[in-house]
Amino acid sequence: MKRKRYIIAMDGPAGVGKSTVGSLVAKSLGYSFINTGEMYRALTWKALEDGVDLRDHKALTDLALRLKWEFKTNEDGVIIRTHIDGQGVTQQIREERVSKNSS
Repeated sequence: MKRKRYIIAMDGPAGVGKSTVGSLVAKSLGYSFINTGEMYRALTWKALEDGVDLRDHKALTDLALRLKWEFKTNEDGVIIRTHIDGQGVTQQIREERVSKNSS
């Protein structure tokens, strides 16, 4: 029988410590932590790569639905990283162009 795993997700403004607090709480409770901001940034990165107009909500929604989204834990099993279409995007989503356009 597969055991259900709990996941902690937090959303809010940048730079307030969500990831730090969320990962510490998750680790202490034996849960996993997913950074929802990574998901927004991953979609932004892919849209920029594919030339999708970031102001076109339908095109962004269509893109998000076409992608194969995966969320994989790191070595300690706590932090969940976003993968799209089989590719880890941790480095790509930190690019300046993604930061400027992800909100």
